[in-house]
Amino acid sequence: MEDAICDLEASIVLLEKEQKTIEQNIAARKLRIEQLRSQILNQPRESAPSGIRTKARLRKGEGLVAIENVLHNADGPGKTQAQIAQETGISPSSVLRILQRGEGKKFVKGQDDLWRKKT
Repeated sequence: MEDAICDLEASIVLLEKEQKTIEQNIAARKLRIEQLRSQILNQPRESAPSGIRTKARLRKGEGLVAIENVLHNADGPGKTQAQIAQETGISPSSVLRILQRGEGKKFVKGQDDLWRKKT
């Protein structure tokens, strides 16, 4: 009987050590999760020169504003769709859609295939 009690007590000591190790591992992982969440919240938004584009989906009208900012000089040489996409950080297909929707109203495509802001 005494041997059984000693064996049980020894196994309890081992289990308590394992429990302490597991609790430390859990605490370390929880701390890491909080650090990562903090980094996400404090991470600066990726932005293009216009300061409009972020990695998140654009709100309605933000793409138009970004393109208007890039084409701010109506008398300037104009820009290609690819140049506008690069400067705004908006995908080329979205830039084309926005330009086509605004063609004649806000934007003009010249014979040289360069887009300009309508005067």
